[in-house]
Amino acid sequence: MTLVRSPANAASRALLEARAVFLARPPDETAAEYEKSASDALVILEIRLGDERVGIPLAQIVEIYRPTALSAVPGARAPVAGVAAWRGRVLTVLDLATARSGAPTLGEAGRVVVIGTGRAMFGLFADEVEVVRSLNAGDLRPPDNPSAARAGIVRGVTPDALVVLDAQALLQRHTTTNWQSETRTI
Repeated sequence: MTLVRSPANAASRALLEARAVFLARPPDETAAEYEKSASDALVILEIRLGDERVGIPLAQIVEIYRPTALSAVPGARAPVAGVAAWRGRVLTVLDLATARSGAPTLGEAGRVVVIGTGRAMFGLFADEVEVVRSLNAGDLRPPDNPSAARAGIVRGVTPDALVVLDAQALLQRHTTTNWQSETRTI
């Protein structure tokens, strides 16, 4: 049996050979720049805390859920908003909204973003979950004047004023800080 090349086969073969030559070429500066930009990519979940937009890296998010109730913890200091039932366990929920007066309200859009690495450590109350987006980590600038509560947990601010939290620092602060107020004897 003899293979007869039709014009369509010849054109396909030429295209495949051109692609093979292109893919076999040594890496150039464009490829290196692409790899660098891909390593600088940061995928975040954009949420709203009160009137502020905040981003959290997806790598530190375990789950997003709507709690049915948020119970206050007597003697707990800010930023602890309370505790909520999550998958059969009690989850501490933090409220990092800087301009909120009073406890967060569980509305239709309110969610708890469960934060952790490998397992859930705590929840972060979000007034609204907005969008997942990709950022270039190199575009983040340091915050101008972070509040004392946010010092050390803000990774940076985007050109469009999105505050990107450092979830790893937030995890460390939460696991090493005692959020309970001091016990006093009367």
